[in-house]
Order: sequence, then C-alpha cells, then structure tokens
Amino acid sequence: MCNKIWLWIIAILAIAMGIVSLLGINNPSYMTTLMVVSRFFEVMLPILGVGALVKYVFCSYCSKCNDQKKCG
Repeated sequence: MCNKIWLWIIAILAIAMGIVSLLGINNPSYMTTLMVVSRFFEVMLPILGVGALVKYVFCSYCSKCNDQKKCG
C-alpha cells in the first residue's frame, strides 16, 4: 500500500512539473519556480539515497527490523 501511494505522489509531481514547464514558455516566473523545485529534488535525492543505504546496511541483519510489517 505504501509503495502505491509514493508512486502516485511522484507521478502527480512529475506531471505538475511538466505542466509548469509548458506554461513557463510564456511566463519566466513559472520557470523560476520550476528551477527551485527541480534543484531541491536534485540536491535531496542523493541525501535520501545515502540515508536509505545506511538504514539498509545497519538494519539488514537485525531480526527486530525484519519482523516489522509496516512502511518505513
């Protein structure tokens, strides 16, 4: 269930960024907003990836972590 929610959130965000980029052809303020949002994700994705890797490395052998059946 959790994976489907994240999939929909990412798809909606990608569609919204595409619409903003199409609108930005006529209005430069839309492009500024798009650049700020895309730069945020460009910076945050590697940080989140390292965090997920650290969690995987330290939690992969732990039976307490593997027995939990919830998201995150």
